[in-house]
Amino acid sequence: MSSARLWILLLALTSFLAGSAGGLLAGMRLARPAPERGAFSDYAALLVERFDLERDRERRLKAVLELYHRDLEELKSRHVAEAEPELIRLGETCRQRIRDYVLPPEHQAVFDAEADRLSRGDPLSFAAPRPPGG
Repeated sequence: MSSARLWILLLALTSFLAGSAGGLLAGMRLARPAPERGAFSDYAALLVERFDLERDRERRLKAVLELYHRDLEELKSRHVAEAEPELIRLGETCRQRIRDYVLPPEHQAVFDAEADRLSRGDPLSFAAPRPPGG
């Protein structure tokens, strides 16, 4: 192989590697960050879309759901039969926080109706509201 061909091959390989590295760097800078996937992220996305929540309310919703997730993780060490009343209480608390601190007042009645519909049959799926004063 002649000296000129070796230099051309070396230059082509260097150009290829530099272009690949530059493309990766540009791609990382231009790419959107991946959406956060935390606990109950699908549920949060559903509520954000359904009630057209603003950024501030979306941030509050994620905080409420993260707190709920931490409480549930804490209960995992207990037996489910012993923890059921506590699970129901946590679900009710989370639901009430979403209703009172996340959703605007005009959406609260719709949220209550959907929560009641979803909680029929399985009290742990989405805890029903407590009666007033209870």
